[in-house]
Order: sequence, then C-alpha cells, then structure tokens
Amino acid sequence: MNKGKICLFSLFILFSSSLFGQVLQPGTLDFEYHRLLLLKNDFDKEPIGTFPSVITDFAPDSSLSWNPWNNYLVPSTSSDKFSVVDPTFGTLYNSTAPRSYNDGAVWNGKGLNSWFTTGVMGKLPTGENGYFSYTLSPIVHYSQNAAIDIPQPIYNKSQYSYPFYERLDQVERFGDESLFKIDPGQSEVKYVYRGIAAGFTTQNEVWGPATFNPILMSQQAAGIPRFNLGFNRPIDTKIGRLEGKAFWGMLRESDYYDSNPNNNYRYITGFTGGYAPSFIKGLNLGLHRVMYRLWERSSMGAKDAFAAFAHTSRQYDTPLNGIITNDEYDQMASATIRWNRPELGLEIYTEYARNDFPGNFKEFGRNPDRSSAFVLGITEAFELSNGNTIKLHYENTKLSANQLQIVSIFSSPTYYVHYSIAHGYTQNGQIIGAGIGPGSNTNVVQAQYFTPKSMFGLTAQAIRFNDDYILREYAGALKYPSEFEFAYSARYYRLFDQFTVEAQLQYAKHYHRYFVDGINDRNFQALLNLRYRINN
Repeated sequence: MNKGKICLFSLFILFSSSLFGQVLQPGTLDFEYHRLLLLKNDFDKEPIGTFPSVITDFAPDSSLSWNPWNNYLVPSTSSDKFSVVDPTFGTLYNSTAPRSYNDGAVWNGKGLNSWFTTGVMGKLPTGENGYFSYTLSPIVHYSQNAAIDIPQPIYNKSQYSYPFYERLDQVERFGDESLFKIDPGQSEVKYVYRGIAAGFTTQNEVWGPATFNPILMSQQAAGIPRFNLGFNRPIDTKIGRLEGKAFWGMLRESDYYDSNPNNNYRYITGFTGGYAPSFIKGLNLGLHRVMYRLWERSSMGAKDAFAAFAHTSRQYDTPLNGIITNDEYDQMASATIRWNRPELGLEIYTEYARNDFPGNFKEFGRNPDRSSAFVLGITEAFELSNGNTIKLHYENTKLSANQLQIVSIFSSPTYYVHYSIAHGYTQNGQIIGAGIGPGSNTNVVQAQYFTPKSMFGLTAQAIRFNDDYILREYAGALKYPSEFEFAYSARYYRLFDQFTVEAQLQYAKHYHRYFVDGINDRNFQALLNLRYRINN
C-alpha cells in the first residue's frame, strides 16, 4: 500500500471516528446484549416479533434507565449520512469436527477458521417524510476445512452432503480443500417514506423470540437475498403497536449437493406480523409464515407473488397414491408469544410452529400436534447490590415428530425437508431455521455475569440429533444408536477504550456420530473475536 492510500485511509478513519455503525454481527455478543437492553428497559422503539441485524431504526439511546456498558450500542447521532461499521476480526478452532451455530455466512469447519467484516452505512434525507438508508457490510471468511469421515450417501448426491436425506442440501464439509469466500453479509439498501420501507437486503433476521434455535428464521445461514416491503418499525395505534412486512427472495444451492444445473435456485416468500396490545403490558404476539418452491420460470406467474397470503387450504394439493400432498410449495408457519416485564427483568416466550399444509379445521382437531414444533424459553436478569447484573436463561426446542405423527412420512414431514422440493429449507448448504437441524431436540442453560466493563458466561447444551430418522429407520427395535451431544462453554467479553475482546472455550462430547454405534468423539473449540471501536 503506497503513502497516498495510507493517508487516505487514515483520513477515512478520522472522519468516521465520531459516527456509529449499527450492525449486530452474527456470532458475537452484540445480538444478545441488544436483546438484554430491550428486556431491561421500557423502549418505545422495541421490535415486536422480528429482530434484525441492522438496528439503525431500533438503536437504543442515552436515556435508557439500564445500560451497564454506558453508551455501548448507542449511536452518537440519528441522522448520520455516512458512518463506518466497526471492523471485526474473528478466529475459531475446532479440534475434531465442524461445529458452527448462529454465525451467519461463516461456516466453522474442522481446523482453523477466520473472518473479517467492516463496512459503511448512512441515511440520506429525501424530504420531510422520507429518507434513503444504506448498509454495506460484507464479510470475508476462511476455513481450513480439514478432513472428516462422512458416510457415503445412500442417495444420488454429493459425498459431502448430509447422507440421510435425499432432498436436503445440508453440507457436512465444503469440499476437500480449504474454503475462502466473500458474502454480502449484513447489507441493505432501502427507502423509507412515512413509516413504510421498501428495499433489498441480505441481512440476517431472527423471527420470533427464541435466542438459540428460532424455527423459521435465524442467524444459522447466510442472509437470504430478498426484497422487503412493510412497516419500517412498529406503528402506534389506539389498541397497541403493530408490526408487519412481506418479502420475496431467492435461495441458492451449494456446490456440494448434486450436479443438476436446472435446480440451483428456489423461490421463497413470506410475511411476518406482530401485535403488542396496549391493554396488556409487556405482551408481544407474532405470526410468521414462509413458503418456497423450485425456481421454474415456465411455471411461475403473478400468483406466486401472493403465495404467502393465498395458499391456505387443500385446493392446491395433489393426491398421490391415496395420500394428499402438496408438490408445488413447502411451507412453515409459527405463532409466537413473548411477555417481558422490565421492572422484574423477566421474559417468558414460546414459539409454536406447523410444517407443511395443515389441511382443514377437522384435521387440526383430530391431530392438533401433527407436524408441530415448539420453543419454550425464560430469561431472568437481576441486579446485585454491587450494581452488577446476573442473567439466567433457559431454552428448550423440539423439532422431532412424536410416535403418532410418524405413522406416515406424509402425515408429519420432517422440518426443513420436503417430499418434492430439492435442497430443503437451506441457503448455500446451511439450514435457515434452527441450527440443530431436522428432527432434533435440545435444551440450553446459560448464566451470564455483567459488570460495567465485562461479561463472563457459562453455557451447557444437550442435543439429540434427527430423532425423526431414528424413529423411522429403527421402529420397533429395542436398541438403536441415537446421535446426541453434550457441550459446555465458558465465555468472556471485555470492553476497552478502543477495542472489545471476546473469547470462548468449549468442550463437546458427541456420541454415535452419523448414527454409528461406538463412534464417539470430543471436540475442543477456541474462539477469539476482536473489534476496533472506531465509533467509541
């Protein structure tokens, strides 16, 4: 780099030093801390059921009654035309196997993994009632991607893909060489006029209140390239606050699924809505729905633009061997409830989801738990006499079918896998929803201790992987090789004047990997995140 470029870069940093970029990078503590601020404060900008990564329109301000890290995540001004997203560098090492949860476009394989992200963002007023907003925050990612043993698939698909489902593009290893990629990351351009926003984005969003395993939309995969239309943030009415938007996007196949060039893309659409009644303090209700199908120009038309609002009954289904199926779209829908009381530091939440088309009310009454899944969680944050805060968090997620549901594969389809749509609910080889994956269940317990300059946390997690596969393949057997894992981690976060440092050590014991009896392994994981606080 020559002297001219160095001087230009220095001026760029100095010019930006008083500005603040509001991006919560997946895989960092920022997302959790932002949720904690929402829990502990009466915040009039609080989202109801959708939690974005770009929080320019949901940023806390200096008037918060509780913020132990002072102005952390608080912008210096709300009308910046240009600001820099804090540069963040991370590295993670897995000793034995890939382990990668809720880290967006990053995929942490076996061996050494590293990533770097920064960017620019701002708002450009276009009159009294409108403005143009932009965020460009790409991420660069490297993975050593060391070799692991993967069973040969029983279907005609890549040897690096999850072997137990034909129609699931879940990559277990991204080829046999090291991996380097650039992703748009948490990027977005939109126009806002009188509270209505329209624009394109690739940012990660979390739908619903779940922290570790949201069922429909999470931070597990790269953000979906999509067009959004709806309220920019919740609006106030006489009966409460309302939130809502729809989206239309494209899902991409990974390079490690199949060799068919005609099925590389899928069309996805959906909507999310939220309601916080004015007459029940702290209650937040949400309704979410997504639908996806193969991207086939010859068979797609105007009806597909409204599919998320129209396909609600059996009239779109097709009989197959006496069984009613839907061979055009796969859908998932969920209802969420979140109740929080800032004065108590308490949040209780749940998400109830249904997979595929429910049929009619008679069928729902006969099998109310058909193709259902749920999340249940509780958070308690209380302040100690010394001014520090302890946060306790428990979350349970169930994606597996029960025994009644598995009488027929069609009566209770596995989450994120569809009978006729290749790839399943994935983006570039990673699950879009809960990171534990199809048919899995988990419990997570977490304790965190916050001081004015740091956080120390402990987390324990138990996962049973893909019970749906076990119940179908080993039905009636007295002995079967369930795949499960116990993981324990310690995490430390420290704020300095110009830097933040995040470190984590994790030990995970995995039993019967890929359902092979006796194949047990231990994975040691070490994580280090460094962020330069340009905007301190």
